[in-house]
Amino acid sequence: IIPKGIIPVYSICSTARKLSSNIGNDTSDAAAAVQAAPDITIQTALNDAVKALERKLVPEPEESALHLLSHSLDLSWENGHRELREILRLPSTSNSMLANQLMSDEQSNTFQSLLGRRINLEPLQYIIGQWDFH
Repeated sequence: IIPKGIIPVYSICSTARKLSSNIGNDTSDAAAAVQAAPDITIQTALNDAVKALERKLVPEPEESALHLLSHSLDLSWENGHRELREILRLPSTSNSMLANQLMSDEQSNTFQSLLGRRINLEPLQYIIGQWDFH
C-alpha cells in the first residue's frame, strides 16, 4: 500500500517514457542540422545545431550545442568551450581559425550522433560522459 500523495517510482519512469515517446526518436533535425559533408565549417555546424535544438524545444540549446561540438572536436574543456562561445556570440565578425575550419567526416558524424541524442532529451552529462561542477 502506497501512502496518499506518494508517487511510486515505476509511475514516474512510465510517465517519462510516455513523454519521451511523444517527442519521438526522430533525429532528422540532427541530420539536417549537421550534414556529414566535407564542406561544413565549425561555425555553420554550431549555428545550425542551435537552431535544430530550439525547434525541438530542447532546454538551453546554445549550451547544449557548445558542449556537444566541443566534445565532438575533442577541444579542451576550458579553452575550446570559450572559443566556441565567442563564435556563437559574434558570428558575423568571427574570423578565428576554429570558426572557419572544416569539420572532418568523423567529427561531423560524431556531432550528428550526439546532437540526435540531445534532441531526444538525453541529459547532456550522460551524452558527453563528464561534467564540471564548480
